[in-house]
Amino acid sequence: MTTVADPNRLLLQECRDLIFWQRLSDFFPKQFDSRDF
Repeated sequence: MTTVADPNRLLLQECRDLIFWQRLSDFFPKQFDSRDF
């Protein structure tokens, strides 16, 4: 990881997290919110 915060890289990571949570919610029932831990 680079010490410089790259906005594009952060945006890409956010998109990956979004896709990850969407796939996770597809696997599991809608009994939990993706933001609820």
